[in-house]
Amino acid sequence: MQWFVLVLEAQPGARLRQPIALSIGFDISGLDDGALFSLFKQAAPVESRDLLSKLRAAKLPGITKPAS
Repeated sequence: MQWFVLVLEAQPGARLRQPIALSIGFDISGLDDGALFSLFKQAAPVESRDLLSKLRAAKLPGITKPAS
């Protein structure tokens, strides 16, 4: 197994890090953001997924969310 850390930006200035162990032969270099997020959802505990949702919804002081 080899370890990776998935870093998700919930919003500017707020990131979550999720360690994940994968088989040595598994190559993540070609994965797009959607596939990496799927790995996060599989590896992260419920509390981390809930925290991500809360951070995405929160208005952090001094941080301007980009226009959609």
